Amino acid sequence: MVVPPPVQTSLRRAGPSLRPRGRSRSVTIQAPAAPSAASAAQLQLRTGLADALVPDVELRGAVAGLRGLGREGVRVAALAGNRWAAGLWSRYASLRALGPAVRKDRVPFAGRVSELADRWGPLVVYPSREETIDALFGPQAKVSARVIRPFAGPDSLALLRDKRAIGDLADAVGLRSPRLLAAGGPASLAATPVRQRLVVKPAYGGLSLASAQVVDTEAELARLLACLPPEEPLMLQEHVSGALLSLALVIDRDGAVVARFMERATHIWPVDAGSVRRSCSVAPDDRLIRRVARLLASAGYWGLVQLDFIETHSGPFLLDINPRYYLGLPLALACGVNLAAAWHAVVIGQPVPRTGPYRTGVPYRWLLADVLAGLRASPGELLRRPSPKAVGAMWLRDDPVSGGLLAGRAITHALVGRRVA
Repeated sequence: MVVPPPVQTSLRRAGPSLRPRGRSRSVTIQAPAAPSAASAAQLQLRTGLADALVPDVELRGAVAGLRGLGREGVRVAALAGNRWAAGLWSRYASLRALGPAVRKDRVPFAGRVSELADRWGPLVVYPSREETIDALFGPQAKVSARVIRPFAGPDSLALLRDKRAIGDLADAVGLRSPRLLAAGGPASLAATPVRQRLVVKPAYGGLSLASAQVVDTEAELARLLACLPPEEPLMLQEHVSGALLSLALVIDRDGAVVARFMERATHIWPVDAGSVRRSCSVAPDDRLIRRVARLLASAGYWGLVQLDFIETHSGPFLLDINPRYYLGLPLALACGVNLAAAWHAVVIGQPVPRTGPYRTGVPYRWLLADVLAGLRASPGELLRRPSPKAVGAMWLRDDPVSGGLLAGRAITHALVGRRVA
């Protein structure tokens, strides 16, 4: 990023409300002329009104990340497209702002983030959506020099986000992934014979096909492809059966693992290719972690990354790599692993906060998905008594308002048939 020469910049002290009331006091600071993102991120500790910005705070993952940062004393600004977004009402949000939604128009969204970084920052911006990564850190992104990227450069990021490259990355470190059977647009894939269960996936995040879809017949494949734009890059993979395993790591700039968390899913929704609705924390698999660390080092990546695996009798198969906040953050935090705070420490070059004991055997439950699964597939699930110690997907005792708003949004989306994120 090119940083302009030092100038005197006047900022207004921002309060916690969405719109400042009454007179505000101006302060004059020296704008930084730092030559690198790392030094700019460290400078924000001295001059910024906030330390970090979390956009998309209507999402569970974003709110969980905001809470993790806030618990460690990080001053977090929250950004959303409407005033009822849960994160704007979180007790852990130091500053709040409204702005354009990234899914509607990326350019105004990036402009709003730049405006907030210039006013309150520099700010480290932590994404929860693939579209946010593209808008702020993609090859075509244009943002202020005071927007600090929280991970390695664009080449490394692009390599990890391209699902078509996962097989080669995995092979190089002794991991396996489902076989790639075909890749291309809907027209080229429509003639693919379906002789076994297949998985249709977007080539990378932020496309019309938001998540993987399982097909069993050529007719199902044709119906799915007919709903997608003709230029959409897709891939067909073999279907691998087994339990879903999630591994999250924070890698520092030297390639060392500074935080780690693992959970094993017991139930997902939708059943064939959905999100975790019940899981349990498990002890980290050191051998698997070493291989993943080598994979990330080969790509030149540092920062937070979450990986999905399918556990089989012959070992794990790598499915996806996600360099952003993810839905399992609440369980990690409850188990003593504050991934969001560790990520922030790596970005700004500070020691990673000490954590409590790593707790295994802690259950996680996404209640709404349980209800939907019971109503649509397994009514008996509704009669099963949940564990009183289960960590919720949305609720946090010391942050009840944001938890209630997350639940309200999820219920509304479920009633109108929209995907709940």
